[in-house]
Amino acid sequence: MLHALAPVLGWLGLGGAVSAAALAGAWLLPAFRRLLIELAAVAVVASLVYAKGIHDGTTFKQAEWDAAEQAAVQRGKDADSAARRDVGGGLRDPYDRDND
Repeated sequence: MLHALAPVLGWLGLGGAVSAAALAGAWLLPAFRRLLIELAAVAVVASLVYAKGIHDGTTFKQAEWDAAEQAAVQRGKDADSAARRDVGGGLRDPYDRDND
């Protein structure tokens, strides 16, 4: 499970590191303060949007897999009932003396 979160955590960490470096630069370099604060905001927003996109994508894909699994289970049940109906529908072996 943790290996699935690695890309999200990596991008969040990268966004946090870039924003922290930009804010530190804004503190130390007053001439570039506005630019560096904007860079920090863009880094935070981009990493959050990426993480949200990954979450939504995995949720959507999991829903597709669950629907496919349910469809496969239903097809199996339908095939089983059809097979039972075909076999148990009055076919009788004329050579069966035990009447099973």
